[in-house]
Amino acid sequence: MFRQLSGAELCHFRKGEIIIKAGEAVEYIYYLMKGSVYRKIIARNGGETIVTVKKADGSLEALVGVVVLYRKERLSNSDFIAKTDCTCYKIPAESYLAMANQNPEILLATIDLLM
Repeated sequence: MFRQLSGAELCHFRKGEIIIKAGEAVEYIYYLMKGSVYRKIIARNGGETIVTVKKADGSLEALVGVVVLYRKERLSNSDFIAKTDCTCYKIPAESYLAMANQNPEILLATIDLLM
């Protein structure tokens, strides 16, 4: 479904590569086809915490960065880092939002992810 969105393209990340960097505007989200990604935040005291791990499981749970699209400024507050070598579809944010807004089931599933 996601590979058919306007502007979507297949991409690869090696283990340890940053996919989305904290503090940057999110213009693309990623759908994991293979591999896993973790989301890391740095606390005010400088400590690092792994908040979530995303795996290529064929569900909406495999979307990386989608939560950021629903923030006011679309700035990521955490790093998303390849835990393993990954194969993803890089999806323009606007293409995903247009598709979700036209498909109530996808929109509801996205809202469920936000909760």
